[in-house]
Amino acid sequence: MAASKWLLHDAFIEYLHDYTINLEGDTLKMRLYTSASGIHDASVIDATTESANEISGTNGYTTGGTPVIVTISRNVGTTTVECTDGSWLAAGGSITARYAAIINETVAPDAVLFTTLLDDTNQDVQALDTNTFLVQIDPNGIYTAAQAP
Repeated sequence: MAASKWLLHDAFIEYLHDYTINLEGDTLKMRLYTSASGIHDASVIDATTESANEISGTNGYTTGGTPVIVTISRNVGTTTVECTDGSWLAAGGSITARYAAIINETVAPDAVLFTTLLDDTNQDVQALDTNTFLVQIDPNGIYTAAQAP
């Protein structure tokens, strides 16, 4: 499934500008969260310690998520931040989630950088047993930045 637009968390913007984080050098992971999680509140949630309800580490999902690699590119004055997709093979049951988050594990506590609602209709997304739960990053990346005209 293609993830919705990614939200940039307030902490990400601060950490990027004060050099707390290095998107291309730090350890980043994509994690999945339930509908009961407040992880998607970008103005309030700065760290994973502030929001519970990561999905359980069963049925092919590993607690703590899967590593992602961020790449940054520039083309004609626009900088694009992209990362690898998140992927889990459901085994022994279904994987169900409402949100995905990209977490920086290099800082303590783990910082929430970006989150997305996995379904625009605000419903849970599920991969049945033996199917892949795939969070595809938009071809235009997580976000772009450009000079104001």
